[in-house]
Amino acid sequence: MTVLKAGLRGRAQAVMLGVALALAVPAASAQEVTIRWGNTAPAAVPHALSAILALDPELQKKHGIKVEMINFQGNSSNCMAALIGNAVDFCQTGISTGLYAIAEGAAIKSFSMMGGQVGELALNKATAERVAVTADEPIKERLSKLKGLQITGSGPGTPNYMLLDVMLKKAGLSINDLQFRTLVDITAMNEGVRNGAIDGVWWSLGALGPALGDGSAVQVISLARGDFPEFKGVALTAIYANTSWLEANRDTAKRAKAAMVEALQKWRADPRGYGEEYKKTYLEAMPDETWNNIVDQNLVAFFDDMTGTAPGWDFWIDIMKTEGKEGSEKAAFAHAFDTLE
Repeated sequence: MTVLKAGLRGRAQAVMLGVALALAVPAASAQEVTIRWGNTAPAAVPHALSAILALDPELQKKHGIKVEMINFQGNSSNCMAALIGNAVDFCQTGISTGLYAIAEGAAIKSFSMMGGQVGELALNKATAERVAVTADEPIKERLSKLKGLQITGSGPGTPNYMLLDVMLKKAGLSINDLQFRTLVDITAMNEGVRNGAIDGVWWSLGALGPALGDGSAVQVISLARGDFPEFKGVALTAIYANTSWLEANRDTAKRAKAAMVEALQKWRADPRGYGEEYKKTYLEAMPDETWNNIVDQNLVAFFDDMTGTAPGWDFWIDIMKTEGKEGSEKAAFAHAFDTLE
């Protein structure tokens, strides 16, 4: 048994009690199927659709589901461990978290890719001025000025980490040329970049809204804005389920996916109104102007059908193979994604 697989299984026992306590809510009606929906980071807008669905009881009722949202506070490993330990039905997370678990032998599959790349790099304003970097420069020049800076973000094996390394190669650099450290606490990210304790944060669009909103940080790279057009269509987020659960509950998975598609349609039809309850719940302190800008960029990045494409999935498999990751082929789209058709 590999270290990752053993770690995930061991962590599953550690998180199951907390998840069980979080699920101590009244049972759904007989017509509705309850889904224990693990979400790595519902406060991150790329993960917002299921959180919005959880706040829309009428939409849940229409599709015959009852969403019990379990917030893993940015910890994708705990979300995946809970799934493998059957403490949740879904783990919604960065796509590569599940891919690595499958390569390690986890009996899970995805049935939904939710959206494309919306990563952003925000720097402390004083740091950006010191290294003389702006969002208007050619991307290679912006990347070259990051050398030696203390940048935080999600750790090795996550989509953002892997993409950052790919991006830096464009300037002849790698993550090893940064003072990179893992940080997944969104509050700590904002406070750190505000007070200069860290130089910058590489994360999905939306999390740095507070620091960007008050002007203590500035955005210098945005995938949603098109700084790397070659990443268009590459999936960022996915929903995973145990293969045995998916085989036994295909209709429930179809209903959940259809509900997400409709939630996206409703949000796009009313960007300011439909997401209001979500903002109050997760991002109340974010200035409206910042929020509106983040929403507009994310709504474009979501996949219309909540499915995505095989090339957008296998982009990650190619990276894993280049790294020499054993078992990568098991995680390829043809083996690890269920279209539910």
